[in-house]
Amino acid sequence: FFNFINSLDTNIKFTQENPKDNTLSFLDTAIHRNLDGMLTTKVYRKPTNTDQYLRFESNHPLIHKLGVIRTLDYRAETVSSSLEDTEAEKSHIREALRACGYPKWSFHKATKSPDNTVAAPRRCNNWVTIPYFEGISDRIKNTFRAFGVSTVFKPVNTLREKLVNIKDR
Repeated sequence: FFNFINSLDTNIKFTQENPKDNTLSFLDTAIHRNLDGMLTTKVYRKPTNTDQYLRFESNHPLIHKLGVIRTLDYRAETVSSSLEDTEAEKSHIREALRACGYPKWSFHKATKSPDNTVAAPRRCNNWVTIPYFEGISDRIKNTFRAFGVSTVFKPVNTLREKLVNIKDR
């Protein structure tokens, strides 16, 4: 089949990876075939992975930083097929994010709501986009939330604004 699909078009070439020790990596997932024929999965990282994530001290909204934690936790829970692998992955995530400056309280805030269930996203029909300024934008967001308006932050300085000039001076 591999030779057949590569013969269909000379401009498109497919590659394949062979399993090593009954394990094949695919889309951040290591798929392992057990001796009994069952498949188990866990999170896979390339050998070149550096565990560099958004620094907690960076000038980004808190919701973005908490989103990093939620995303990595979600991946650990959905990709890993065993409880041991899920816990090992979450432990690895905590260590990597602590190295990026994440405080202990951020993990609890990101993963749990007050009633100890996974927090559900809020739905709003009205929303507004505002520039993000540390300290000020979060207060404005809280004011809008009281009136049922969701807030989306937009970066103030973008690389495009700095490099692209529409008109020649």
